[in-house]
Amino acid sequence: TAPVVQPAARQPVRTSEPEIPEWSEMSLEFRSGFSPPRLDVHVYDDEPSRRFILIDLQRFSEGDTLDSGAKLEKILPGSIQLYYQGTRFRIDR
Repeated sequence: TAPVVQPAARQPVRTSEPEIPEWSEMSLEFRSGFSPPRLDVHVYDDEPSRRFILIDLQRFSEGDTLDSGAKLEKILPGSIQLYYQGTRFRIDR
């Protein structure tokens, strides 16, 4: 009888950027130099122009710079992605 040939396992195709670490996964040194914002309101919409957050009742949209100096890069369904002093991270709701 002929041997059964199984096709090679397919590796998932990565279509998104590498996983962005969550705030709690950041080094203690980094966390001690930056206080994460407290989100009052988090609004996600499929339409990017409708996404916003409120921090201390101040409205921010993607691309805005928070009072802390961190740039709000993305508002995601369950988190926000920030960029601060060369480091990208997310804060989950």
